[in-house]
Amino acid sequence: MANVYKYKTAAAFEKAARRYFKSAEENKKPFTVTGLCIELGITRQTLLNYENNEEIDGLSEAVKMAKLLIENFLEERLFEHNVTGVIFNLKNNFNWKDKTETELTGKDGERLIQPILNVTTA
Repeated sequence: MANVYKYKTAAAFEKAARRYFKSAEENKKPFTVTGLCIELGITRQTLLNYENNEEIDGLSEAVKMAKLLIENFLEERLFEHNVTGVIFNLKNNFNWKDKTETELTGKDGERLIQPILNVTTA
């Protein structure tokens, strides 16, 4: 498969990503996946393709490290006042999930729903 990526090396990607993080810090802007993509001149889908790329040596790892910096930034924001948007971002961009366990039992731990027996269809 021909290499059609804008960034032909991990070093080129890392240089552009560093430029984004430096600019965001200087302008007191949050680190975001969208902001990174805009700076790189690529779409979010292209970033995901880079992350899964095994053709270009080190590119996948470079993308994962850039995303890790963004994830760390967002994670640290969880300790501030309004976290709903941060949680939404972490769930959608970094596969964070809420975990809920529900156990359904009746009195004395018996099952609430018994199997249906002798079901026939007409």
